[in-house]
Amino acid sequence: MAVRLLEDYKETTKEFLKAKESPTSKYKMKESEDLKMEETLKRMLAELQTIKEGQSKIEQRMEALESGQKDLKYDIQKQINGLTEKILEKIDQKTTEIKSEVRHVATTQEEQRSVIDLLSSRSIQHEAALKRKN
Repeated sequence: MAVRLLEDYKETTKEFLKAKESPTSKYKMKESEDLKMEETLKRMLAELQTIKEGQSKIEQRMEALESGQKDLKYDIQKQINGLTEKILEKIDQKTTEIKSEVRHVATTQEEQRSVIDLLSSRSIQHEAALKRKN
């Protein structure tokens, strides 16, 4: 918008100066009015330039904010990925521990079955020996 105002100002100023110099111009002014008009136009140009510079600074700040946002998004995603990886490692570790404990319990149960079978066999043999004696 400021750029468009600046262009309009330049065009209007050129037209005004051409018309002012024309001998048949209806814009004939006294020199003091002329100076006032020039001074006003210069102030307008300075204000437009200030607006343009402010707009440029705002655009730079917006670009910096966008860049910061992208960096922040990247950092958050990186942290999430790291945490996810740690969680998966912990799950794998616990799964391995549980499998190991289940194997240990199964082995213990198998040993207990063997002992029970042996004791059962001995008990049957012992009972048979007692029946033979009687």
